[in-house]
Amino acid sequence: MRFAARLLLITVATVCAAQIVNAQVQTGTPKFGSFAGGPDILNLANLNDHWTVAVFHKPGRGLDFAYDLNYDSSVWMPVPSGSTKVWQPVGATWGWQPTTLAGAPYITYAVQTGGQGQCYTNHYNYYQIWYYSNFVYYDIFGVSA
Repeated sequence: MRFAARLLLITVATVCAAQIVNAQVQTGTPKFGSFAGGPDILNLANLNDHWTVAVFHKPGRGLDFAYDLNYDSSVWMPVPSGSTKVWQPVGATWGWQPTTLAGAPYITYAVQTGGQGQCYTNHYNYYQIWYYSNFVYYDIFGVSA
């Protein structure tokens, strides 16, 4: 009985600790990785080329202000399409990512346009309906809530 309880506890802990695995290679500089390169950083495990471009740096009292642009060469990922997979870009930025400032929370959302209509006042006015959804709040550490 004790063995079965321990086995069940280990199984539940393992299932809860599992993370979703994506087919896209990891961008940036992951922990415990092997890297090479000069001004760029080449990940030797997946051949992702990572560049950091300094845009604006300003010293401050206690906390410096730094804004950099990051570029990762891995911009394609396989996406299922019916019974096969097709390659699509990861995002609209084609590998360019701005650094998120520490202490700056932000919200992401999706926008979709709906139908159109007409409003009969003195003139014919057309309007379009916009639907906002999938709001996600990210705190100062970049963790979604």
